[in-house]
Amino acid sequence: MNAPDPLHQIGLFWDEAIVPTLADYIRIPAKSPHFDHDWEKNGHIEAAVQFAARWPRSPKARHRSAFGAALA
Repeated sequence: MNAPDPLHQIGLFWDEAIVPTLADYIRIPAKSPHFDHDWEKNGHIEAAVQFAARWPRSPKARHRSAFGAALA
């Protein structure tokens, strides 16, 4: 049995997990407190921090078994 091509696997992981996650992340309107004076009330920075903290344990991050196992 042939082992999967690592570059192909990395490319799939990038396309299927990383790019969509980055798109979701940049949709969070987290702005510096210098630009959003109500930043704490708005909660966008906290949402971005929580999003980043959850992602390594998400199914998307574990999508590719060998790569995702390193994130577990």
